Amino acid sequence: MREDGSLSDEILEELQAVIRSIPTLIVGSGHSCAYGLPSMKDIGDYLLAELPRLLSESNSIRLWEKIRGSIAEDFEEGLNELSPSNKGVDELLQTIRRLITILFREKCSASERFVLSGGVLANPEKVALLRLMKMVYGGCSPNAAGIDVITTNYDTLIELLSDAAGLPVQTGFKGHRFRGFSPDTLVNPVYSQRIVSEKGRFKRDFNVVRSVRILKPHGSVNWVIDRGRPAEMLAYGDSDECAVVVPGPFKYKDALVNSLFDEIRAIMNDVLKSATAVVAIGFGFNDDHLQNVLKDRLGSGMPMLILTKDWTKSINNMINGYKNIVAFQRAGEGAMCAWKGKRFRVNLPLWELDSFLKQVIE
Repeated sequence: MREDGSLSDEILEELQAVIRSIPTLIVGSGHSCAYGLPSMKDIGDYLLAELPRLLSESNSIRLWEKIRGSIAEDFEEGLNELSPSNKGVDELLQTIRRLITILFREKCSASERFVLSGGVLANPEKVALLRLMKMVYGGCSPNAAGIDVITTNYDTLIELLSDAAGLPVQTGFKGHRFRGFSPDTLVNPVYSQRIVSEKGRFKRDFNVVRSVRILKPHGSVNWVIDRGRPAEMLAYGDSDECAVVVPGPFKYKDALVNSLFDEIRAIMNDVLKSATAVVAIGFGFNDDHLQNVLKDRLGSGMPMLILTKDWTKSINNMINGYKNIVAFQRAGEGAMCAWKGKRFRVNLPLWELDSFLKQVIE
C-alpha cells in the first residue's frame, strides 16, 4: 500500500490479472440485498413472526420452540441445531420452505419491477455486476463455451441483468413457459452453423455459441415442484412451493431426495476444479460443500478475490489459511484489505464492486 492509502502497483497488477484470467464468479446474498432482497437475518425475522401459527404437529412445535432463540441470533446457525432425524422435522422443513417461497416471491417481484421500470435498465453501465460480467464474457476465447456464475441466491436478478446486457443465459432448463431440467444444456456447448465460401467451394463452418452459465446449487424462486421434480416457469407466482434448498442440515437432505441438486452440485464442482480464478461478491462462504471444493483449488495456488461488506468467520479462516486470496471488507469510509498474509486499510471503499471496478479495472 502507498502512503496516500491507495493500492500499490503490485497489488493492482495481481487484481487485474485475476479479471483477465476469465474467473468464475460466485455471487452471494450481499449482492441481492442492494436490490431489496432479504438477507439471512431478514429471513429469520420473517420466520419468527409467521411460522408458529402454521405448525400443527406437536413435535414440530417443540422443535421450533427449541431453536427459535438461536434463529433470532443467527438464522443459519439456528437451523444447524436441527437434525434430519428429529421428530417433526419434516413439517418444519416444509413450512420453512413455503414461507421462504412466499417471502422471496414477493420481494423478488418487487425487485424485478424496480429493475424493469427503468431505474436500472435505463442506465446499465451503472450496474457493477453487469459491467463485470460483460468484461469477463468479452474476454473469453472464441472457442470458449462462455462464463460461469455460481449463486446461492434464490432470486432471478442475474438472469434479468444478463438479458439487459444481451448476454445469452443457460440455467439448465429446456422449454418455453414450462421448462424441464436438462443437464446436457449445462455440460455440452451449443454450436452455430453457417455456410462459408473457400476457394470457390462452399462448406459448413461451426462456432461455439457462448453463454452465461448460471448454476444455482440452492435452487431458485422460479423453480416449481412438478410431480416431484423441479421445473422452471415464467409465471412462477402461481405455484404453491418453489424448489429451494433450506439452509442448515436440510441442504443435504434436499440434495439426497432430489437428483437435480446433485447434478447441479456435480457440475459446479467440475467448474470450480477447472477455474483459473474465482471472484466472490457478497458471499459469506457458509456453504460447506462449495467451500471444501474451493479449498482444494486454493491449496493448488488458484487466486481468489473476495469483495464483501463484512468478513464472516469462514472468510477470516480462509484468509489466514491461503495467501493467494485478496479480500476487501468495509472499514469506515474506506476498506480493509487482506493480501499475502497482511491486513491494512485503504482509503477507498473497494469492498463495493462498483468502486473496485472503477478504481482497479476500468
